[in-house]
Amino acid sequence: MRGRGRAAAGLSRGPGIRPPLVLLLLGLVLGLTACDDATPVLFDAPAQVLAHPSSGGGASGDGVVGEVVADAPGVRVLDASGNAASGARVVFQVVDGDGELGTTEVRADPSGIARPTDWVLGPAMGRQTVEARIPGVGEVRLHVEARAGPPSEMGVARSPAASGPAGVLLAEPATVRVTDRFGNPVRDQAVEFVVTEGGGEVQPPVAVTDETGRARMESWTLGPSPGLNRVEARSEGVSPVVLEIDGTDAPPIQVVAVHVNQGNRELTGTPAVAGRGGLLRVFPVGGQVDGGPLRARIVLHHDGTPFRTEEAVLAAPPKPAQPSLNELGASWNLELEDHEVRPGLGIRVELLTEEGDEVPLLPVGGGGGVEPVAVEELAPFRLVLFPIRTTVQGLTGSITSGNAETFLADTRRWIPATELEWEVRPPFVTDQDMSTDAGWLDLLSDLQATRGAEGATDQYYHGIVPDFPGIRYGGLAYVPAGASSPFRSGLTYDRLPQAVGTLAHELGHNLGRRHAPCGSPAGVDVNFPHSNAGIGGPGWDVLAGEIRFPSGHHDYMSYC
Repeated sequence: MRGRGRAAAGLSRGPGIRPPLVLLLLGLVLGLTACDDATPVLFDAPAQVLAHPSSGGGASGDGVVGEVVADAPGVRVLDASGNAASGARVVFQVVDGDGELGTTEVRADPSGIARPTDWVLGPAMGRQTVEARIPGVGEVRLHVEARAGPPSEMGVARSPAASGPAGVLLAEPATVRVTDRFGNPVRDQAVEFVVTEGGGEVQPPVAVTDETGRARMESWTLGPSPGLNRVEARSEGVSPVVLEIDGTDAPPIQVVAVHVNQGNRELTGTPAVAGRGGLLRVFPVGGQVDGGPLRARIVLHHDGTPFRTEEAVLAAPPKPAQPSLNELGASWNLELEDHEVRPGLGIRVELLTEEGDEVPLLPVGGGGGVEPVAVEELAPFRLVLFPIRTTVQGLTGSITSGNAETFLADTRRWIPATELEWEVRPPFVTDQDMSTDAGWLDLLSDLQATRGAEGATDQYYHGIVPDFPGIRYGGLAYVPAGASSPFRSGLTYDRLPQAVGTLAHELGHNLGRRHAPCGSPAGVDVNFPHSNAGIGGPGWDVLAGEIRFPSGHHDYMSYC
């Protein structure tokens, strides 16, 4: 019988029915699974095909998309006495994966084994399924994990800039992507970056594709003289890709970007979150400056009225063309308090020369105005937390109003919100077994049903499951199909300190994010832009008040 989950108020969901006969047969079948790699199917009579096969059976294998499965899984047909049912008719049908079968009807061999013949996998990576059916009796399902085929094509995933000053080091200038003939990403493929014109240097000279098929060039130092710079990306089995940048003369000093880093890495296009502190970075570029370090005066305004003036020093010479996110010394930096980041924020920047001159850099062209800084006021992030009480394990999740902030530390650090509002409800009681897949899935469904019954709108419902030896998962959550989807529920175990990151990770799923490619998770975001779930650039830790650089850090949606 299916377990029920209910809130303390008594909301429950009716049980589903699982026939005892099926469970009995499944138990018998499981006792026979050690025989070869075929899934046993039990029959009631020696001479007839009459019994119900296990609906939970299923062998698995692996193969390559678009190719015949070399060692296909199969079923073993046994009579009621446990003898091989030689000659039994088994019908196979592809039910998932768009594959093809050479023959759909197979007779069991003298050992009682029947396998799908010439199973050609479909074009998509992932699980593909064939159903083995005894007409009028029942069926089992056989699964194959389809992996990408050999490399067929390499293309540009991220193009380099059209031009850059001669001699400049360009960070993360380009990325290539290797795919098979169906467009699936090919991982662990070596890609060599070779300078063929311009005399520059590329690092690393060889990169390996990640789960998304991407290989990234970390840096490209252009040749010392103006002119064409060319690099070829080469990899076995595919045509090379040519990457080009035009080397130019260095421009005069100018400010090209103003960025409030609150944990994000994009220079432009992402507004700062109001009420959330960050690191203001002002990026100058241009020709090399003789003399001492470059100094600037930064004046912050709100609705046109100045409220703070600071001087900042550039720790390194300005970049000739484009800013480097990964070098803190490449920008004038100013830490902002929570109350300073609000709509109406503006900035003026003046270059302070050794001669005592004040050269306006922002806004461009000088004058009496200010350069606006985009700031967005967001609605509070509302979270409803439930300690999960499991009657099977006899335990209750250990979250309370007194320790909730401990659980929420990484949520505050990683989730971009102006304000985090939370409440801890009375225990959510369930008779699900949390050592099983079904227990977690059914509890999550019950929690989501409670959310719907209570008419929740923008609240996220999250259960904190008690940890115990043999617990099946550390966390589980819905990934909604879109912003209007009501599926905003999740579960996290209460093991600290691990639960701190897990809770933020599961809430990331509720916000629509899939896994970042590191640690071999399922459901990977194939468009994730960085290898091994890297963060790509420095991010401001709003709790510690420190900058975090890419080395040694991974995106919180990965398993690394």
